[in-house]
Parts: sequence; C-alpha cells; structure tokens
Amino acid sequence: MRAEPLIGSRLRCLEPSMEPPRLRRLRPLCHRSCHELHLPRPRGCGSSRIRSARGIEVKIEKIIEAIERARKGIAQYLEIMELFSDTDVSIDKDFQRKYNAFYRIRQRRPDWYEEYYSYMQSQKGQHPTFSLVLRRLYSILGRYEPSFSSKFVATIDVNSPVWDSVLLRHAGIKIPLYTSKSKVDQAETTYKQLQVWHERHMRSDNGRLILQTFEEMVPEYYRISDLKKIDFVLWQSRVE
Repeated sequence: MRAEPLIGSRLRCLEPSMEPPRLRRLRPLCHRSCHELHLPRPRGCGSSRIRSARGIEVKIEKIIEAIERARKGIAQYLEIMELFSDTDVSIDKDFQRKYNAFYRIRQRRPDWYEEYYSYMQSQKGQHPTFSLVLRRLYSILGRYEPSFSSKFVATIDVNSPVWDSVLLRHAGIKIPLYTSKSKVDQAETTYKQLQVWHERHMRSDNGRLILQTFEEMVPEYYRISDLKKIDFVLWQSRVE
C-alpha cells in the first residue's frame, strides 16, 4: 500500500520564487493539513522541518536538493543492478568497472577483484549475510572490508543497508577502530545496529517524508527499494 502523502504541510512556508523547479510539482500536495496527515503539528504550522528518528530536524527543501544531487548516482545504480541480473559478474569487465566507479573501489590487487566478483557471482540466488562476506574476504584476502562487504550483500539483497561513514553518522553509530584486534566482531555488531536503525527510520516521519518525496521526483522509484531511496538522500545530506 502506498504511503499517504506527507509533503503538503511542510511546504506552505516556501515562497514560489524560492522553490527549486522540481518542488513546484509537489505544490498541489501543500493543501493537506497537519491533521489530515496524522503528523505532529509543527510550531507555527508553517515549518518546513520534520524530525528524524534521532530527533534531528530535516528540511524538506534539503531532501529535494539531495535527490537532485543524487540523480547521476541513481542512474548509475539502476544500470549496475540491471547488468547484475543479466551478466556473469565474475568475467564482465564492464559491470566491474561500473560497480567499482559507483562504490569507489580503488587500489586493490588483481586477486582481490577476482575473488570479490567470483564470489559475488556464486552467491546469486543465495542469501549471503554481512558476516559471511566480511569473514570470507578477511580470511582469503587478509583484508578487513566492512564497507565493500555490505555493498556486496546489498547488491544481492536490495533491502540490506550499506556500510558508509556518512550513513553511520546519520544513525549516530560509532565506527569500530581499524586497529582494534576485535574489529571483525565489532563490525558485525555495528552492522546489526545499522539494520535496526534503518528499520526504525523508515517508519519515522522523516523516513516517510523522504520516501514520498523521492517517489514524486524520481520516475524509476519502483525499481529501487525503500531502504536504498533513503540511502540516496542521506548520503547527499552531510551530518556536521
């Protein structure tokens, strides 16, 4: 079931001249009241802010700006996911090049790429966990790769979160020290915390606002999981 529109009461304070072009498409939703939306009535009722799962106020215009900045990445992601379904990723250099560029995988030895993509191909149709991939790469390649392990898993299961410093800061989750002897165990705990945070955030007012805005602005929204939609917005919204 599609979520009830959550945008209208958050945009009424914006002057038309201040609106980004895409925002004008959302203007018809502005006539819905806070009461109709079943949301806490903001002070003054004209606020363009909404609270996130952590209690941080996020402006609707910032969400829209983040989506605009994410458009290139959204197109890259959709192309990668389409290729993933149709090709043997263990040998398809075009897929590997685009995946490496999107996820910023650089300066790895040839055997690293060979193991990573061969293992990814072998896991199609399976349900690899973050812990399984993390420990395999650590065991075979001798590298601690929480970020690329999570992106591996999220490519196969689009409802799995990615480990990213920006997203972890949004969630208020501390990143384990790379020098820690127990960093692999700590990373597993951190990833579980990230999963819990995402589940809670998607149900929050801010999460629902991001999803509604994304679906109004991105025609291909139906090809992207709710979790990934939120990732695109949060990654473009830096936390100070």
